[in-house]
Amino acid sequence: LLARLVADTLAWWRKLRAAGETPMLAGLREVLRPKSEPEAGVIEQESVTVWYDEYRRSMLARGYARETLRHHLVTRNWMAGFEKWAGQLLDPVTYSMELHDRLMVYLREVRKLAPNSLVTAMKDLKSFLRWLRDERSVVVGIEIRKLVIKAFDTPKLYLTTTDMEQLASAMLPANLVATRDIFLFCCYTGLRYSDVSALHRGHLHEWDGGRLLRLMMSKTRAGVSIYLTVAASAILNKYNDPERLKLLPVHPNQVMNKYLKRVAKLAGLTGAACGNVA
Repeated sequence: LLARLVADTLAWWRKLRAAGETPMLAGLREVLRPKSEPEAGVIEQESVTVWYDEYRRSMLARGYARETLRHHLVTRNWMAGFEKWAGQLLDPVTYSMELHDRLMVYLREVRKLAPNSLVTAMKDLKSFLRWLRDERSVVVGIEIRKLVIKAFDTPKLYLTTTDMEQLASAMLPANLVATRDIFLFCCYTGLRYSDVSALHRGHLHEWDGGRLLRLMMSKTRAGVSIYLTVAASAILNKYNDPERLKLLPVHPNQVMNKYLKRVAKLAGLTGAACGNVA
């Protein structure tokens, strides 16, 4: 430090002498206490979840279906899980193929996502990045077209009439009975889990000596009227509770799927299509 101060002072003195100027105390102080050079600008990174939350609010304002908002929330939570696991932010501005590959490893190997769940997550991510680029003028750090992932065809399994009867008559623990009944109700009416879980008394109507459901489908936003068969109506009667707003005691989706797999095994339907109600 002293050697540097001596060198700086001598250089200052020589410059003054060559210019014929008189050295001043203020000049000497400036030499001995030079102003620090401005540091190079540091890019402040931001978690992807901050932007993703705004994206979901934008989708809500534009009337996107509840189920669409739900699976975008799942994707958002997977991104947050990666940031915690990797100790690295998924900042869209600095997003790169290297970071993308690490995200894929996390989703495949750590979260154990099925191939088509991974495809859904990537579709959500790409639509999110396009929204940032096109509607928020954010310079995304990667060419979105490079994020390519292939979907896989999965075999479609079906329940026969015998399977349905076997499922309906299976002896089950008390905590699994409602799951079995709600799955059967989905089969009898053709409703998705998201629609069944939202059913309330306002959807139920009397018609021509029977009953029907009138509702707006959560995925297609189409209005439908579904006549209740004797079997479907019996399930509603079984769980009729004036104190409950919803028509059926539907568990959260993950719990339903977990219980349904146990129901299928206990009913002897290990190859049936009731491994997932989503």
